[in-house]
Amino acid sequence: EPKESLTIDPRYTTAPVVGSSWDTYITKIEDDRGYTTYDDTAWGLEYLRFGRHYDWNDERGCEEQYTYRTYLRWQILIPKEATISSAFLKLCTRDWPVHDFTAYIGLLDFADCPEFSTVSGSELWDKKVLNVTGWNIEGNWEDEDWVSVNVTEHLKEFTGWSDYAPGNHMGLRIDEGTSGDGSWNYREVYSVDRGSAYAPRLEITFSYPYEDKLVEPIKNWSFEDETEWTLSGGTRTVSSSVYLHGKHSWYVTGSSSQDVVIEQTLSSELVEKTLRNRKKDQKRGIVFGFYYKPDGVIESGDNKGEKNKAGAEIYYEYSGGSKIVCNYTKPDNASKWWHVQVRAELPPTTTLVKVRIRGCPYEGEGFKAWIDLALLGIYYYDKNSTNYGDAALVTTIYYLNVIQHPEWGGFASLGTSITAKCSNGYSVGVLKELKVELLPNDGTETTQVARLTVLEGHQVNSKDYKINPSAQEEAANIALSILEQSIGLTLNLATMGCASAYAKAATNYLKKLKVALGPYMHDVFRVELQHPIAEGGTDYAVWQTYDYRAKLNNEDDRVEQATACYYFDWRYRADGDDLFAIRVSVTVEWYEWDPETPSGGSWVYAGQTELSVIISIVDYW
Repeated sequence: EPKESLTIDPRYTTAPVVGSSWDTYITKIEDDRGYTTYDDTAWGLEYLRFGRHYDWNDERGCEEQYTYRTYLRWQILIPKEATISSAFLKLCTRDWPVHDFTAYIGLLDFADCPEFSTVSGSELWDKKVLNVTGWNIEGNWEDEDWVSVNVTEHLKEFTGWSDYAPGNHMGLRIDEGTSGDGSWNYREVYSVDRGSAYAPRLEITFSYPYEDKLVEPIKNWSFEDETEWTLSGGTRTVSSSVYLHGKHSWYVTGSSSQDVVIEQTLSSELVEKTLRNRKKDQKRGIVFGFYYKPDGVIESGDNKGEKNKAGAEIYYEYSGGSKIVCNYTKPDNASKWWHVQVRAELPPTTTLVKVRIRGCPYEGEGFKAWIDLALLGIYYYDKNSTNYGDAALVTTIYYLNVIQHPEWGGFASLGTSITAKCSNGYSVGVLKELKVELLPNDGTETTQVARLTVLEGHQVNSKDYKINPSAQEEAANIALSILEQSIGLTLNLATMGCASAYAKAATNYLKKLKVALGPYMHDVFRVELQHPIAEGGTDYAVWQTYDYRAKLNNEDDRVEQATACYYFDWRYRADGDDLFAIRVSVTVEWYEWDPETPSGGSWVYAGQTELSVIISIVDYW
């Protein structure tokens, strides 16, 4: 399954998702004696195949026609109401064979596409596909090159189904299309088994159906008190011999005729203050997951994974009725712990929320498993308005997991962003210290055993100014060097030691001389992260600053809107039950045009807006 973060931007997002390990191809074999078979054993191969091929089978003494179809599967994590701008299938090519034809790409008719190993070759081959489109393939492919295919309409149809929920899996099929009879009339691309760098990718560009999203601490909710959980359809005992984390787990035995359900109703205070206390039309949501180890499985065959199947479930009631969102996992290995996770967006009129662990019986035998390590995250969105403009701090939890690692107990994958839009007469001047810090701390050090690692960062703005924090000081130094060489000017030492001070000082002098920085500050496209890691103790925060002041030379240089974001992994360790927290914060500096300054008008500091939010994860056992 994909374990990469998404690149989050509250207004416009491109989100690459790595193809799962369940990509495969199926071969339909027809011989000249009228026999047809299906080969669905293409697991672990480094390539995928689609098209046709003719060959003579010496062993069977007959001619055989092979037809190949490729099957791909992704977990889709975008909101149901999102506006999808585009979706592209990216495939890493092999340079042989070379055959020109039009392949057909169709959407598999699964509301939540199962792992392909759970479906027989013939059943998958005959599975209905929707919204079939043609992909014209011509000319030679270079080895390890990339091709792109537009599958926007497929994704729109999938997310438009009434039973779509974030976390459902979409399946695509690439078939033989117009490939004719003959030898080597097919194409090949690399699969995930060659390595994640070669895996098929689905790149989605979409706009959120709301402005911004924040996260706040989880209050009045815990797995630690077992009395908060109710059980129906079975029994529960504490096991001290089998566990994933800590010193014990629940061993659950279900009825032979009904699901066993363990549920907790979130407190009325949590629902009222966190889920309902919001501005008009806001939405908030929950991410809930757990681990379990099945006591027996079906490892192969048509019923593979059906025994001791389990689901994570969220039930909520609102003014228009009630709804259940559930995601199931089908285990086929009794020796491993299986992760089940579900997420649901909640309407503003939500009155009741329950999280559930559900175990299913199989052919008269009740569910049996050890259950351990559950996680709950709550997220929402908001914004802060001032006379200078609107500013929104955005943080979204995209993946919660527990890792079996000697150093770390678990991690969360998050995206964080600041968006600032100024009022008339003002400009965004600085997005100062977009910071993530480990809590608790006193501003100098933390006691939390954790690590923050920034994976990617970028900024966009209404003027398309290219800002790179690591390049600002270098660019300012170059500018000042030009000035010193031109007029023998030496800046006051008080301005030294700070990139933003350098840049501001340089701007003032350059403005007087009508000298432009040119490519030194305008051709920087990629952000080189300057503070990518924090590991606790006195090294407790990661941060970036985006300074636009060097661009604000004239009145029409106004930055009306700016957005900066990065996504990161937060890894933490616990020796027992614990609550882990981080703070995300940023300061927006606003500037105002002053036409009366001696230099003939300039942008001057007007004020600032400070935003912060705390994210907490409850780790059970």
